[in-house]
Amino acid sequence: MAPLDAPQDVENGVKRADSAQHHGRKSADARATPADDGATARRDEQEGQGHAFIGKLKQRIPNGIRRRSSAAVKWLRGPEPTRAWKIRPLLPRVQHLPLRLVDKLLPRQWHRIIALLVFYVCWIATFGAVLHKSSAVDDVDGQGSPFLISCGASFWSENNGCGLDGIDCQPFTNSSFAFRCPASCSSEQVLNPRYVGSQEVIYQTLVVGGPTSNANAGFDEASGFVYRADSFICSAAIHAGIVSDAQGGCGVVSLIGQQSHYPAATRSGIASVGFDSTFPSSFTFAKGSGVACKDLRWQLLAVSVVYTAVLSLFTKSPSIFFYSVLIGCYLQSALATSTPTYTDVYTLVSTALGDLLPALFIAQVMFTLYIRRTLLGLTAQFEKTILWLGPCWVAALADYTFELIPLSRLTDHDINQQPGAIASLVVIVLVIFVVFLGQAWAFRREGRLIRYLGLYVCLGVCIGLLAAIPNESLRIHHYILGLLLIPGTSIQTRPSLVYQGILVGLFVNGVAKWGFDSILQTAAALQGDAILGTVLPSITASNVTQSNITFSWPEVPDGYTGTSVLVNDVERFRSTQSEQSFVWQRSSGDESLPEYFRFAYYALSAAYGLESGDYTKAGTCFADGSSSTNDYLPRGSRDARKLQGLAASACEMTIRRFPSFSCSSSDPRDDQGKYSISDFDPSFKGSLPADFQWGYATAAAQVEGAWNKDGKGLSIWDTWCHEKPSRIKDASTNEDAVRSYDFYKQDVARMKDYGVTAYRFSLAWSRIIPLGGKDDPINEQGIEYYNKLIDELLANGITPFVTLFHWDTPQELQDRYGGMLDKERYTPDFVRYSRVCFERFGDRVKNWITYNEPGVYTLAGYAAGVHAPGRSSYRERNAEGDSSTEPFIVGHTELVSHGYVCDLYKKEFQPVQKGTIMITLHGNWSEPWDENDPKDVEAAQRANEFQIGWYADPLYGKGEVDYPASMRAQLGDRLPTFTEEEKKLIRGSSQFYGMNSYSAFYIKNRGDQPADINDHKGNVEFHDTNKAGKSRGIESDTLWLRTAEWGWAKLLRWIWSRYETPIYITENGTTAKGEHDWVPKGPNDVLEDPHRVDFFNKYLTAIAKASQEGIVIKSYFGWTFTDNWEWTAGYSDRFGVTWVDFEAPEKTRYAKRSAYFVKDFFAHLIR
Repeated sequence: MAPLDAPQDVENGVKRADSAQHHGRKSADARATPADDGATARRDEQEGQGHAFIGKLKQRIPNGIRRRSSAAVKWLRGPEPTRAWKIRPLLPRVQHLPLRLVDKLLPRQWHRIIALLVFYVCWIATFGAVLHKSSAVDDVDGQGSPFLISCGASFWSENNGCGLDGIDCQPFTNSSFAFRCPASCSSEQVLNPRYVGSQEVIYQTLVVGGPTSNANAGFDEASGFVYRADSFICSAAIHAGIVSDAQGGCGVVSLIGQQSHYPAATRSGIASVGFDSTFPSSFTFAKGSGVACKDLRWQLLAVSVVYTAVLSLFTKSPSIFFYSVLIGCYLQSALATSTPTYTDVYTLVSTALGDLLPALFIAQVMFTLYIRRTLLGLTAQFEKTILWLGPCWVAALADYTFELIPLSRLTDHDINQQPGAIASLVVIVLVIFVVFLGQAWAFRREGRLIRYLGLYVCLGVCIGLLAAIPNESLRIHHYILGLLLIPGTSIQTRPSLVYQGILVGLFVNGVAKWGFDSILQTAAALQGDAILGTVLPSITASNVTQSNITFSWPEVPDGYTGTSVLVNDVERFRSTQSEQSFVWQRSSGDESLPEYFRFAYYALSAAYGLESGDYTKAGTCFADGSSSTNDYLPRGSRDARKLQGLAASACEMTIRRFPSFSCSSSDPRDDQGKYSISDFDPSFKGSLPADFQWGYATAAAQVEGAWNKDGKGLSIWDTWCHEKPSRIKDASTNEDAVRSYDFYKQDVARMKDYGVTAYRFSLAWSRIIPLGGKDDPINEQGIEYYNKLIDELLANGITPFVTLFHWDTPQELQDRYGGMLDKERYTPDFVRYSRVCFERFGDRVKNWITYNEPGVYTLAGYAAGVHAPGRSSYRERNAEGDSSTEPFIVGHTELVSHGYVCDLYKKEFQPVQKGTIMITLHGNWSEPWDENDPKDVEAAQRANEFQIGWYADPLYGKGEVDYPASMRAQLGDRLPTFTEEEKKLIRGSSQFYGMNSYSAFYIKNRGDQPADINDHKGNVEFHDTNKAGKSRGIESDTLWLRTAEWGWAKLLRWIWSRYETPIYITENGTTAKGEHDWVPKGPNDVLEDPHRVDFFNKYLTAIAKASQEGIVIKSYFGWTFTDNWEWTAGYSDRFGVTWVDFEAPEKTRYAKRSAYFVKDFFAHLIR
């Protein structure tokens, strides 16, 4: 059986062409004159020299490359001989029936021309009659002919568009008119945030209000519906039952002035927004005003579809079919289904005809170059109608057929703002890619692939150049997308019919709806009513009573004239530059209603008139005189973050609307601080060496976000928190974290403001090698991100300290062989990953850390099973695991793989890169519960060895390379043994001791009780107080963490005396109570965190003392730079010196006082 799209043999045609070419050459030679012989000889000599040069050049190319490139070019050229695709109709007798009827009934050419002209006349007459019936209405309830309004028409403009007190939008009452709405107005949406009091409206139609208490439940009492004047009139009319969404309609709308109650209701598929305060202008609909005034766009569509389908079936002429369908689709779209904004039908016709002529010119080019080849000789009439014409109509109706795709425009703003837009774009790109592969294969069979690849390379270069033009945004409109992709359908296959029909339909829809918009548009042209990103006022509200409230603000920034104040979404006040306050007096009778206040700066100029910046979200003043910031914080904020009781005392109101990052430009010590530089102990001044490095530490999984962006693979923590969110304290995930992946430049600028000299961060293994293995591909986008971060740090004078592993094993390795449970397979994978990092970043990174806190990773993930990967013996918690053995297997793997990586670095990279490498170990000091009881003293020592010596003894110990004797005594052969090779690799591998420590505990011996098989702590008890009742320290917001600088000082001495290795302090910090409820007053506000200041003061003082005692300490990294996603604690534990608004899309940062304390204290301590 022949294939449905069988290639046609063109071998005979090729032979004829060759023959003609041969005879042409012979004839030319016969006519040559003697004068030509010399020229011919010289030309032959030059060609010979050229071929010789090319031959020498080819000889310089390696044979392997020459063979592969030749094979690739040969494959791209396609088979020899090439064959043209030709659609052979399915059921040819059926599909040829319309053509046989034409041949029988209209045998002569002039018969067919007359029939075609009659057909066109009938089509135009039918279309015109239905269009006239759709648009002709003489009178509506005695109000005369209705005004045609668009779906988004309203009486009131956004923000201060109506001027002071709404003067530019008068009248407010005693006015009415007849209107007419088109069909499908319920789909008219607000595409940028609009505010109704404290409510944000976006991606829904704007209807404020609905049926009052006097309206019954039916649709005949339209006068009982009250809507705020900024509501979309047509959507409100559908909501009230005046017009039909499917067919549009007419009615009479009346302005009724100020109202004070706009109830929310869901009717006719539209959910309205409620508003519980006053608004000066409202409207309702006259009772029974709806009349049979239908928008017949769908009847017109039926006419157009029927006529184009008939024409498609009965003509085989490509030009008649294409141009007839194009014009029919265009007029249907431009005059009925996808109309641009217009005031009357005459304007609509004028606009449509104005764009038709250039559209026909472009269509001529498309047809001549590409479309004719697809349609020429095609006699599969029904297939053509279904596969080409059907998709063409689907795409021409893109406003409706593609409405469910959540992607309004191909702009960065819309893609990032609209929910689901990124996923939709990914699916669209994947579909286009699959189509591209299929079309490329078909073009190769015809021998045209190289030509079309060259065309698209040129188009890609042009688009890239356009995108690179500064101050312009690349905008791929519907019609441009059609033009770009049409060449790829110039082949006669069934898929090409479908693709070509869709692209022609998109071209028609784009031109009919929007005209020929430019491929490049300025930000202002795309801005619309979107947020500008301007500076926002910081407002203080005081003297709040039930009758009035006073607002004040700092000096108006340069470039602005004053401050604009909206009360209940109406502009009520504009200050001058010298005015810095405003008193709002409640109207008599309105005292029982809440009121909503929003603020913006504005500018007046002769050139541009009045220009307003962004308005804040709304602060609310309640009837009892209290006020709340909950209304103008991002949605989802905690109720606890309200400021109340303003009637009793003044209170700060934070007015924010999507704030951007900002570093404090003023010294925060100018405010009421919690410390004074003059209080620093002079005896510690200069106690730390001049090369001492200090800064903050972070981990990729906790701060980056972008968990599945730009090629990143899954880590075990990605799986752990997404698979079962209840594993996390606040049921959160690390999808966004604090978005440092997106905002690393702003973060580095803030670090510089904090005065840090170094920054310790981790690399996400699965961002660099998504699958993790030694043979798996590298993700260059991940490499690029870390390169940019490193370069940004160095450009700002900050030294990068890079951790290779901070608990985020690639999920693929966990699935393949159990991750670190298989030392033999895991170690080569980790070594290869490390090698890639050394190769790509080592020219700039001079401080490497292999593992961060391997003991915590091991005990939490494999002993307790509360961290990823979630393995333990506790079946109520984990399905798999053995807490008695697996932690020690994993710990052994960590030490061995660390040794191999250090050996690799020292042999291959350190001699050139001149860097250092180490490991960081966790450990909190263990103090005897009863210092006079030898058993408790021994128990405390045992606890330190189980916690710290487990890793530190093999790495830094003296004598045989082994685990501590106390561990061997309790665990026996459950502890692995080191081979001789492993001993040599591990001992001395880490050049420095990386120390992570936070607190201290009192340790009590368990008595004579044998250790539980799942015990990993040395068979001891942990206590918060000692025998004498002394507490280990001041509580933080984290249960286990207390300020215990006394234990910190002892731990420094213990490590130095036991291991005699210079110490890098790589983590230390605390949480503080009450930070969740903090509400910043403005972008430069500083959070007072005295508990953290006290913590740092005590711990840094202990470092200074230790340094004076001769302990070599090289660095200090506080945990952490910003509040972040703290593993199983989620966003509930705030360790950062930077407060993060996790509710804001941008994860807005605000400095804490402790950041500047640390900066000042290190300036005091370092020589």
